Amino acid sequence: MLKPLKIAIVGCEESSWKQEQAFIAKQTIKNIFLDNLSEYEKRRYPTKKLTSVKLISGHCPRGGVDIWAEKIADELGIQKEIYAPEMYSDGNYYWEDKVKYRWHCGDPMCTQREKIVVKGFRTRNIQIAEACDKLYCVVPAVDSTCLHCGVSGHPTNGGCWTMKYAKKLGKETFLLVIETSNQNKNDEKIFELSLRRWGKDKQLAMLAEEAGELAVAALHLIRGRDHALEEFAEEIADVELLIAEMKYLFPLLPELVNSALKK
Repeated sequence: MLKPLKIAIVGCEESSWKQEQAFIAKQTIKNIFLDNLSEYEKRRYPTKKLTSVKLISGHCPRGGVDIWAEKIADELGIQKEIYAPEMYSDGNYYWEDKVKYRWHCGDPMCTQREKIVVKGFRTRNIQIAEACDKLYCVVPAVDSTCLHCGVSGHPTNGGCWTMKYAKKLGKETFLLVIETSNQNKNDEKIFELSLRRWGKDKQLAMLAEEAGELAVAALHLIRGRDHALEEFAEEIADVELLIAEMKYLFPLLPELVNSALKK
């Protein structure tokens, strides 16, 4: 059996993203997986399990690209290899590894202590770079320059540090800057790209999937789950964006919707 292609997907934490950018980023992450499938699995997609690719992730404790990629991998049946940073005893995460000591036993007279190294972001990023075959860094478009890669148009982030390290190791790397429709002023270009790549049927299937997730979020809100309102808002945004795409894919749809509203 052939070994899977190990794909690292890294980038910015959740607080760096606008809602529309986050939606486009999630679509982009899904496309990364599907574009890297073997030809055999591309012909068989969708299936319950995809074995020609494996996700390498850093499981960022602040959410964002890492967690989105892991969730999408689970939905597609893709295996994961996680290199997460470790929390120090004070409840924080650090860039460099930290050392702490633990008494060897409960005897107050014991003088032996065990040395424990708590993994920081730097070590975790190196592990990601070393483990992957390809690395994709997904970042939002903003008016700033990243201090790690030196490229303007996106924020400084740990994903670019990892990408730079992977590049030194000779790995294939890609920087994907996600713009909003207001920034590129070209919704139609995004919709046309989706249509050419996946066709109407798969875009309709994605709308059905997002509508299902919206229904689940509504039930979570009824049941009073923690953060249910935020989840509900996110799913509404996802569905609204896909509805806008449907109105582009089916030019008669806006007129039909307006007629239906008047009934």
